[in-house]
Amino acid sequence: MKRIYEPVAIARQFKFVRETLGPNRGVFVEAFQRIGDGKPGDSWCMDFVSFVLWVCYQGPAPLPRTGSCDVAYQMAKDSGLIVPVPTPNDIFFRVTDNDAHHVGIVTQTYPDRVGSIAGNTSA
Repeated sequence: MKRIYEPVAIARQFKFVRETLGPNRGVFVEAFQRIGDGKPGDSWCMDFVSFVLWVCYQGPAPLPRTGSCDVAYQMAKDSGLIVPVPTPNDIFFRVTDNDAHHVGIVTQTYPDRVGSIAGNTSA
């Protein structure tokens, strides 16, 4: 698999996307959900990352096309893709008690945090 485009560049093209039809709903949100085999109303952060990676790799990417943060996180761990210090264009997972519940794309790094673009699943 060869990455053709940078994830940050692709993700920034979609910063305009909003949940316009209710929580985890909207024309573009639901398009992303279809990419990850989700359905309207499902959390869509991993669907968005799956979409971005699909574009960047022009097809299958190192992480599966899924809407499940847990599935992608487990595959990343099993494949040795987890790094201790992320850099721009890396994918980050927010994990609590070995449960991946959010994912996004690192845009910048700071001494104490990262900047990111992600699908929003919060109220």
